Amino acid sequence: MPQSTIEHPKVVSQTEWVAARKELLRKEKEFTRLRDQLSRERRELPWEKVEKKYVFDGPGGKESLGDLFGGKSQLIIYHFMFGPEWKEGCPSCSFNMDHTDGALVHLGQRDVTFVAIARAPLPKIQAFQERMGQRRNDQGQGVLQLRHARIPERGSPWTQCVLQGSYWRYLPHLFHLCARH
Repeated sequence: MPQSTIEHPKVVSQTEWVAARKELLRKEKEFTRLRDQLSRERRELPWEKVEKKYVFDGPGGKESLGDLFGGKSQLIIYHFMFGPEWKEGCPSCSFNMDHTDGALVHLGQRDVTFVAIARAPLPKIQAFQERMGQRRNDQGQGVLQLRHARIPERGSPWTQCVLQGSYWRYLPHLFHLCARH
């Protein structure tokens, strides 16, 4: 039987454990307050009007950023890391996409479309999705409709490893609300 290399924490009395747990709980509550404050500040960020024309290759052909909204007023874009020269997509991104399906119906009910984009060519993306067993749908949402992103010039937000961006459609304009790295 193999030897475990896991180092176990020290064993203490109940009194010492309760004191340690209370101290950790104090830190957890402070972290929660800080996260709530940060979330509030993120929601209060100014919006950026999207002026650039982005083009994506999707299963139905070329699509603009506005097309990706799929009739909804809000759009979440997930940057699936899969470069043109890569053999397969990022393992962490693949894991995330494997667990996105359950949220799509809830997002749709809240006027939100979720789309994943990658830099790899669409046929390469579709072959990868097929190999990974990722389902496809007809609603135009989710990794199931992963798009090829035609990356604009260097220095654009699309080239800086933005993992998730949020957008709002207020016709006739599109606005970028925030991005998470």
